[in-house]
Amino acid sequence: PYFAVTGEDGSFQIKGLAAGTYTLEAWHPTLGSKTMNVKIGVGPKATVTARFSYKK
Repeated sequence: PYFAVTGEDGSFQIKGLAAGTYTLEAWHPTLGSKTMNVKIGVGPKATVTARFSYKK
């Protein structure tokens, strides 16, 4: 598996992925995890946004 740790702004990079469909899991110690399927195309960059909601 591939993994990354986010920077202070929440961004991350995973280099060297081949084009294809991947399952991405984002995890936050307070907000839990969010899993999504993402399709990575051919090219230098892809952007994925994971939004977490805090519920009281």
